[in-house]
Amino acid sequence: IENNDLYDFIVAIRGIKREDSEAYLALCKENGFTLEPETEISGREYKAYNAEGYKLDLTYWPGEKTLDLHVTAPIELTVFTWPPMGAVSKWPAPETDSGKIEVQRNDRFDAILGKMDRDAFNTYVEEWIAAGFDRSYARYESKYEANNHAGSTVALEYIGNDMVRIEVKVSSSDTNRYSK
Repeated sequence: IENNDLYDFIVAIRGIKREDSEAYLALCKENGFTLEPETEISGREYKAYNAEGYKLDLTYWPGEKTLDLHVTAPIELTVFTWPPMGAVSKWPAPETDSGKIEVQRNDRFDAILGKMDRDAFNTYVEEWIAAGFDRSYARYESKYEANNHAGSTVALEYIGNDMVRIEVKVSSSDTNRYSK
């Protein structure tokens, strides 16, 4: 056991055959780990949530005959209010009222937003693009990163289970402009 606390359970099971790892995966699916499943093309890795919001991450290493099991507890979300001051208050607020603020300063804002499915995530990305975050951008299926003309950056990532991580780094130029 590598970790066993309130948030994570991590264990590496050694000496396990592929068919045993597949049987364990089937058992996990039978016990509800079927929401938003992701399977690596080789079939070595499986990720999914259950109805309570626990995340399962299984990886089988055939060379080592090891099954890595990682279960993560649900992220505790509360009623969420978009910041009413600073630069972030001038940029797109999400439609959701569910979230968890991790960092809130005049030069940085990090949060987990709840009740946002993939469609809501994509709509939210478009709102940030329309707000000028379209420079030096990178867009992937579940992630968007970009700068605005003043050098502020936004990173949006759909992390699963109807949750989105947002990280905003505010440039000194934007901090000065919106602090007045």
